[in-house]
Amino acid sequence: MAVHSQALELVDSARVSMGLSWKEIMMAELGNQILPESPLRTAKKYFQSLGVFHVSIDLNGNDGAEKLDLSKPLLQFRPEWDGIFNIVTNFGTSEHIERGQWQTFRNMHDLCKDGGVMIHMVPLTGNWHKHSHYYYTKQFFTELTAACGYTMLYNMIAEYPTRKKQAQVCAILKKNSETAFCLPDNFPEVCNE
Repeated sequence: MAVHSQALELVDSARVSMGLSWKEIMMAELGNQILPESPLRTAKKYFQSLGVFHVSIDLNGNDGAEKLDLSKPLLQFRPEWDGIFNIVTNFGTSEHIERGQWQTFRNMHDLCKDGGVMIHMVPLTGNWHKHSHYYYTKQFFTELTAACGYTMLYNMIAEYPTRKKQAQVCAILKKNSETAFCLPDNFPEVCNE
């Protein structure tokens, strides 16, 4: 999935809101994101060039990504990642995890440190026809925030005037101290089209 400038702006906004320099950021990225607008080509290289400690996680294992299945508990394979990341990103990855939406979002929760943020930019329901297995709404993130005791920092729809039916839900959720991830029965419903 290609990441565009709006996604990078969300990360920078979250960093500034936490009062951290780039060198103080530890970031986990779901997927192996491509930056079509950058000569560095990948989000991993871009953030590393800013001094960020960066880990990308993608079953494809490309471009330095950790070859792990996001539908499985990540801490089972990497216990040292438990709650160490200030920022965890999901820029167009979770919708491709065919089975395991609850576990994918649980992995983000487990990777994120208390006071850190999880940033999502995912396809809006009714958009990106045949792009992925799942689609999301603003309500999904509102319900996830309530179910997990997060603080909602941002929850908007990003529409692209030059691209028909390619709107995305953009959300930034802050993980509060000692917040437990919701049980599967309390996980909000995800739309599959």
